[in-house]
Amino acid sequence: MKFKFIRELIKADMMAKDSSDVIYQLGELLSKHGFVSGGYADKVIEREIEYPTGLQTRGPAIAIPHACDDGINGNHVAIGILKEPVKFHNMEDLDEEVEVKLVFMLAISSSHDQLEMLQFLIKVFQYEKLLNNIANTDSSEAICNYLNQYIEELENN
Repeated sequence: MKFKFIRELIKADMMAKDSSDVIYQLGELLSKHGFVSGGYADKVIEREIEYPTGLQTRGPAIAIPHACDDGINGNHVAIGILKEPVKFHNMEDLDEEVEVKLVFMLAISSSHDQLEMLQFLIKVFQYEKLLNNIANTDSSEAICNYLNQYIEELENN
């Protein structure tokens, strides 16, 4: 899957009261650009209750909320860099919560492409320096550049 992050789907210095608020805000970004149907955020929240996506990394904690939906148009990731972390349930222990700083909300049109995207994101999440750079940057353009540069590095190796 050829993929590039786009600046318009990155919300740096994001304020949110809870995980649902984050998902609604990122869903609105995706919807505004025509990449998902209007009810996508609701489906993501439903899925998040049953299959939480919060994850503590060596760097800042992340969440990767997503859902399957026929209304997805293409392959896109909306990113929220939270000014103040919000709690997401931990994917490894459903009874535990993690204070999430970075949210990567997926809107991927096929299960095959979704698996590819998750494999890429796992590499990002293991790269502590990259995660810290993203978490400590308030520029959507810089965040987009960091991630797209990393994609190019992976493709060239």
